[in-house]
Amino acid sequence: MVTEPLLTRIQAAIVQRLETGLGKAVRTCDYYAGEIDDLENAVKAFPAAYVAFGGMAEGDHRRMGKPDWKETGTFVVVVGDRLVRRSQGLRVGAGPATADIGVNRLVWAVRRLLAGQKLGLPISRLEPGKVKTLVNTQIASNSWGVMSVEFKSTWEETALPDGSWPAPEGPEHPDALFPLLGGKTEAPLPWLGGFNVGLYQPGKDTPSINFETHVNEESPS
Repeated sequence: MVTEPLLTRIQAAIVQRLETGLGKAVRTCDYYAGEIDDLENAVKAFPAAYVAFGGMAEGDHRRMGKPDWKETGTFVVVVGDRLVRRSQGLRVGAGPATADIGVNRLVWAVRRLLAGQKLGLPISRLEPGKVKTLVNTQIASNSWGVMSVEFKSTWEETALPDGSWPAPEGPEHPDALFPLLGGKTEAPLPWLGGFNVGLYQPGKDTPSINFETHVNEESPS
């Protein structure tokens, strides 16, 4: 199986952590797929939390002469809730006697669960960002609130050397996607099997001291 891109793995890890951490507080925890565009149908799944990729900032070049970049990505959690009480209840919840959690509580819970987490991935800790109200309206006799919660994280990416093509090092390597797409690839460089070092004295054609080293012929795990 091809290893999924890091963006996909981050989204999946966020969904999994929220699904586990929010428990029965939400009826739905999934990837965002435009549900809020059809609010009348979306509210049937509320309280809900949806995870979306919000975009990437311009890459920060890390090392002179090396094709390495520090990337910054934004991830957005969209939360929505339905409450009978139109005023205070819409924002802060209708109280412990009901199952209504309220969008403010959902926002707090989402930030509490995700802020400072690396999710077991090679990224920096998630940093909480902007919180915005997306929807605050009434449909039929019920009030609805939808808010977005942003998080940022950074990670390093390495570009292909100039003029080269993807060289997948096995079926689970991320570049293994390109053969599936029918794209051009090239063979990966062989693993280092050993090296020789010779020390020459001025005017001598043969080394006075010679070192020969062998390394494990198998590729590292």
